[in-house]
Amino acid sequence: MKKILIVEDDPKDELLIRRALKNSGLINPIVVANDGEGRLMRCSRKMAAKA
Repeated sequence: MKKILIVEDDPKDELLIRRALKNSGLINPIVVANDGEGRLMRCSRKMAAKA
């Protein structure tokens, strides 16, 4: 099952996103990153390593 990544620095917005996903019926695991730039760098490194 694919994970859903939420990149959000405001806890209230994160909660709203989580509720919306839950109410939509999605059961995928949710991963939260509070720092967008750092998360993009990590994702880029992982993709480069797979190539």
